[in-house]
Amino acid sequence: MICSLSGTAPNLQNITPPLPIDYHPVGRLDEHSHGLFIFSKDSRITDFMLSPGMEVERVYRIIVKGDVDSPPFPSIISQVSTGVKTSYGIYSGFITSYSRYNGVFEHEKCGVIGKRSDVMIDTKDKEYEKKEKEDEGIKSEVTIKVSEGKNRMVRRLFAHLNFPVLDLQRISYGPVTLPHNLKPGEWRIVSDEDVIEWEKVNMESWESRKKDRGNNKLKIS
Repeated sequence: MICSLSGTAPNLQNITPPLPIDYHPVGRLDEHSHGLFIFSKDSRITDFMLSPGMEVERVYRIIVKGDVDSPPFPSIISQVSTGVKTSYGIYSGFITSYSRYNGVFEHEKCGVIGKRSDVMIDTKDKEYEKKEKEDEGIKSEVTIKVSEGKNRMVRRLFAHLNFPVLDLQRISYGPVTLPHNLKPGEWRIVSDEDVIEWEKVNMESWESRKKDRGNNKLKIS
């Protein structure tokens, strides 16, 4: 399913029950990702959540190819928190949990699993091949928190670190966390308790910043 409301491929109009009128998607997930997806009919909230300057937190659970119990991983956690320079830009985040993973995952049968499309141009092939041989068959689960939504950011970050992402699930975005009992393709209305205080605090800051920017544009020196 693609993050679009039109087209011939399975898209957001195929979710059940049907999406209420006037709602629009907040951001996107690529076709090989899954998890929490938010819809809104308030363009202010959408603009706020997508604004890089507001640093709205997203949390992802990913399955990677490689062994997080290997000695280099603690240093990788530190690198990610301070920022990793890749060919696509500098990416950073906070790894909140990690462990070996032996289970199945959503996109295990996906045709692009493990495809080196997100980077190995940043890494010497011999280094990658050596690590790939050492980690053959080993998978790990990592939870990472980021404050921006750059295109394929998490995949590119971990590919650069020689831990290609096999599966990516968004489990929270801003004040909303994915309910455990919500099945793929289903949706529910977010309760007021989930967002009212978050919206009050953050939207006031957002409106204040927009007002300041507007005032600055009117200044003549």
